[in-house]
Amino acid sequence: AGTGITVTVNTAAGTGTGAAVVSNLTDAGTLTIKTNNTANDAGGSITRTATSTLGATTAVNLTTGTGDIGAAGTEINLAAGQTGVVATTHGAGRIYLRDTGSLTLGAITTAGGLVDIATTGVGTLTAGGAIATSGGNVTLNSQDALAVNGGITAGAGTVGLLANQDGAGAQGFSQADATTIAGTGITVTVNTAAGTGTG
Repeated sequence: AGTGITVTVNTAAGTGTGAAVVSNLTDAGTLTIKTNNTANDAGGSITRTATSTLGATTAVNLTTGTGDIGAAGTEINLAAGQTGVVATTHGAGRIYLRDTGSLTLGAITTAGGLVDIATTGVGTLTAGGAIATSGGNVTLNSQDALAVNGGITAGAGTVGLLANQDGAGAQGFSQADATTIAGTGITVTVNTAAGTGTG
């Protein structure tokens, strides 16, 4: 815990492939974890231990060179109510994020890797910044409301937008005026087949 925590693996001028494995980090300002070099052609992944939550008052910035951020089944856990989450990968790096409450995203960027972001509890998932994947698939899955306030550009990738996935209540999907969602095979799903949601 602290204010302005920065975890840096590898050097800007080097070709190191070291990774960051994190547990609980709590920042009263902006939390930054990065493994990339200046050329963004090296650097390892950002993954977590079994018990791990990242939280910051201002923002969480995650950047890799060619590695993933999180993994399927061991996604990066963010503190409930986290805002200002910016995640960037290069190469084929993928992004996996989870939050037990509301979550507000900043810019989410990959160079072809998929984006898989979900909330698992009560609260709105807000895509506040642009999401761009250069062809990677995008999945945003909210147990309650899903608000897309920035554009989504997935190119040849699919886009799956799921709201009110707890199957109850009136929460739904919204897209901010003048924003664009672009991809190949866009699906917007509100409520669940077995639920009683009225979103």
